[in-house]
Amino acid sequence: MQKNRAVFIDANIFVALYNKSDSLHNRATELWTVLRGAHAKLVTSDMVLSEALTVLRLRAGQKHAVIFGKIVFSKSHSLKIVYMNENSMKRSYRLFQKVTKKDISFVDCSVLTLAKMYKLKIASFDKTLLKLE
Repeated sequence: MQKNRAVFIDANIFVALYNKSDSLHNRATELWTVLRGAHAKLVTSDMVLSEALTVLRLRAGQKHAVIFGKIVFSKSHSLKIVYMNENSMKRSYRLFQKVTKKDISFVDCSVLTLAKMYKLKIASFDKTLLKLE
């Protein structure tokens, strides 16, 4: 991992990181350690956080989702949150219309769009998403 590289973090990384019973928890912990050690600039979006909070609540419970939210939204956290605007929403929707794979969600299209707009590498466990990067 290049030092100081900007990386877009997908929801499944957060879910695995904050849910110890997730099958990808150890991989997420290792990845997070590597990213932090490389002083990577961590970026995500409002849509990804919405998905991560919802999935954490469903899979790990309210307590874990709230802990994740408190950490992410604290002023001391080094995660940069980019917010969808009209332009990025429309660009994501155009991509969504083109992608024929059933397992690519609108949120996935927004990840691809924002990563392209901000020239970010995507960190995700979603192999289908990464193939479209």
